[in-house]
Amino acid sequence: MNYQSTPIEKHGSITKVMQNNEYISLLPHQQMQAWFDAAPQASYLIGTNGEVFRVNNLGKEYAKNYGLKTDTWENIDHLKFAEIFHLSNANEYFSKASNGQKISFEHKIQQKYVGEVWLEIEYIPLIGNENNITGIALTVQDITLRKKAKAKILAQKNQLEELNRVKDRLFSVISHDFRSPLASLRSFFNLLKVQDLETNQIQNILQKIDIQLATTTDFLDNILFWTKSQMNGLQLEAKNLALKNIVDNIFNLLMYNLQEKNIIVENLIDNNDIVYADLNTLQLVLRNLVGNAIKFTPQNGTIKVYSKLTNNMVHIAVEDNGIGITPEDKEKLFQMGKYSKKGTNQETGSGFGLWICKDFIEKNNGTIWVESELNQGSIFWFTLPLENS
Repeated sequence: MNYQSTPIEKHGSITKVMQNNEYISLLPHQQMQAWFDAAPQASYLIGTNGEVFRVNNLGKEYAKNYGLKTDTWENIDHLKFAEIFHLSNANEYFSKASNGQKISFEHKIQQKYVGEVWLEIEYIPLIGNENNITGIALTVQDITLRKKAKAKILAQKNQLEELNRVKDRLFSVISHDFRSPLASLRSFFNLLKVQDLETNQIQNILQKIDIQLATTTDFLDNILFWTKSQMNGLQLEAKNLALKNIVDNIFNLLMYNLQEKNIIVENLIDNNDIVYADLNTLQLVLRNLVGNAIKFTPQNGTIKVYSKLTNNMVHIAVEDNGIGITPEDKEKLFQMGKYSKKGTNQETGSGFGLWICKDFIEKNNGTIWVESELNQGSIFWFTLPLENS
């Protein structure tokens, strides 16, 4: 546990010590007790013999709340108070304070029915007029709300920094991925102006442009949906959804891509499989996963979507017999912009699809992962809660 030592400061004939920019001095009994009872911390005065001889009202309240049962507040060993606050190094702190050091630290404990509690604890030496240690002031203050507020601010700061990194990465990808198909179209039209092209040449150029535009459109759909969710705060409308129907709709949506590669698709979802999720985000996830399966599956391949029930969760799998993924690449899959690879027909990607899938699946109280080996195909799994009865 980290603590800080503060030097003693002397003023005239009365020696005082600093505490939170205020001074504690040795005052007559009534004045000291009044000061104690008005203090914002639970306060305990400990004699040089290690026994507590004075406690303020807040100190009594803290001690009772933390489990100390007593009818008298005098001549109690300070270790009794240290014990209720779970201070394992109390003797060390008392010894250092007895030698003139102020000890200050933050201390975390677990309280039954309350959970995590943070305390700010100080051992302050009290020095008499003859410059001798006359006792120790032990103060305890609950700073849980302060710590939580600080943690919340830090989390918001980190979130803003992450969003700024995402923004910079998005602008970088958008400037590249949007320029490419537009530049290809412009080059194609310029070529048509200056020379006659054979039909097969035109078809070949159009096919390449079509692949670029399809990739750009998917990327634009993902980014627009995700950006909208970040700007407005994603409002999930979870409800019971028939999973098989949604998968059929995704297959129909991607039918042109499937036909281009002559890929066979199988919807093996049971008619009775109902998930509790948000429709829009679930559709986006499935469109990305099936779209990726098409991208990395060769001509005449197969894609299957199936599910199983485990512990009130539906496990959904999108399986292909494509090119697979290396162990090194699997580590990067769900990180923003870390992984992008060309498909079997040289389809390109932005590296954002799976990252967005992970974000939306987790917002639907699920998880996502992949099982894959190079040249052995891939299975992307994700979970969703079972229907809400």
